[in-house]
Amino acid sequence: MATSKKTKIIDWKTTDERFVVFLDIMGFKDFVARNSHDFVYNMMKSLSKSKKVIEATFLDDELGAEYKTKDIYTTSFSDSIILFSSDDSSLSFEMIITSAAFFISEAMKNSIPMKGAMAYGTISVDKIQQIYFGQPLIDAFLLQEEVNYYGAILHNSVDNYINKNTAKLSKEAKKFLLEKKTPLKSGLMQHNNINWFRFLGSDLEDLSKAKKDFEKIVNSLRLVTSGSPRKYIDNTVEFYNSL
Repeated sequence: MATSKKTKIIDWKTTDERFVVFLDIMGFKDFVARNSHDFVYNMMKSLSKSKKVIEATFLDDELGAEYKTKDIYTTSFSDSIILFSSDDSSLSFEMIITSAAFFISEAMKNSIPMKGAMAYGTISVDKIQQIYFGQPLIDAFLLQEEVNYYGAILHNSVDNYINKNTAKLSKEAKKFLLEKKTPLKSGLMQHNNINWFRFLGSDLEDLSKAKKDFEKIVNSLRLVTSGSPRKYIDNTVEFYNSL
């Protein structure tokens, strides 16, 4: 796969053990009904820019040559966005969880609320034929339907992977994990979450700027929602304040 002036040599098998993140754009049908076709199209293009940023980041020479042999593949349809890793290495785990956190954060900054889930296992990804299937994809889809705040959680298949590979995971990857009581439709449940809040602020450690960014996101979302959808906002605020 070629990106800019550099070439990535990807070790990618059609069927392999890999990670998948399923993201759902909240209130998409209502958003389409309330806005012009061009406005919605431009919104979707802003999400596409985030994908290009992710690709460019992992081509950075400062990250090391090992990143250039891995890939994060993104596809989308309607209100769903799916991220696949090339394999199940600890490096791929770091890349996909960081990418998912960045993707959600950028969407939220653009008033595009998202929720999702990440799963792990045998998945077939045929880019040419556009065939994507496997139990983890189903697991991620079903789990994201249970999420009751703006964020993404980990399926137990990923929890098992983390448990078996803790020593191999980088400190950076672990910073994008949040294990805590999580708002699900059935109530608060202890779950691992993808820490998209880390990408708020001018840098990853700027907490005061991060809080201002978060408050700006919340205020913009409240201006376009009423009734039951605001529960997602309230749950997200409670979750953030508890960190």
